[in-house]
Amino acid sequence: MSARIAIHSAVVTLGITTGAFAGGSGLHDQDVGVFVVDNAIQTGQVEGSVIVEQRVFATDVVLFFGFPFTENPGFDTTTGVLPPFSVMRLNLLDALRVWQDENFDSIAVMDIGAGPETMQVEVSFGQTAVLSPLTADTLVNGPAFAVTSLGDIHVHPAHVLPQGTPDGLYLMKFELENNAGVQASAPFWFIYDWNADPADLSIAISWVQENLIGGGIPGDLNGDGFVGGDDLATLLAQWGTDGAADINQDGVVNGADLAVLLANWG
Repeated sequence: MSARIAIHSAVVTLGITTGAFAGGSGLHDQDVGVFVVDNAIQTGQVEGSVIVEQRVFATDVVLFFGFPFTENPGFDTTTGVLPPFSVMRLNLLDALRVWQDENFDSIAVMDIGAGPETMQVEVSFGQTAVLSPLTADTLVNGPAFAVTSLGDIHVHPAHVLPQGTPDGLYLMKFELENNAGVQASAPFWFIYDWNADPADLSIAISWVQENLIGGGIPGDLNGDGFVGGDDLATLLAQWGTDGAADINQDGVVNGADLAVLLANWG
């Protein structure tokens, strides 16, 4: 049995990725909130009882059976959001990237003794496990999960980095698709934080927002091309934290960031 199969089997056996559905209408704080606008899947960060539009999500990675592992954030909806009994799929859209020289331009590689080897993250749910592509801008069909009879989901796929992964930040690009006529989501990104410097994480989140989501406007926190009410809501929800709304990257979301946002309003 290979090391990757072993870790996947352990995850399934221990029930860490159970596929259990929440049911009801509750949202789970800090999960990826999934909703639908104009028949297209949208993503956001669950903040208490609301979903704040977002497309970049940071996750702490921990050591599990010798592998860097996380199952957070999960994916969550309220009831009635998705077609009942339909199937969702979490697709991987790019090679695994590594934070170097204050950017994610580089595909992650690791020296395994015989020379450098391209790193891959394994993403699994239930009995299905897939590896991220080895080349840039390549689609890999990811694990699927069912929508409940109430039209909701609450799932936590597992993400496993290679054994011996160097400390740092790693980036994976995803999309969510549905087989019942709802349009796939815009791309979104997970940043895997594997013992990285907290200051680097804040900078990395901002880099993804500015360079990959494509807003390019200070204060455009959701990358939709203009600064508006959704961006203000995100900033206020993260007030006093070191979250992605730290526009000036001084380590805290405060009045200085609000001033930048308002200066670029509209």
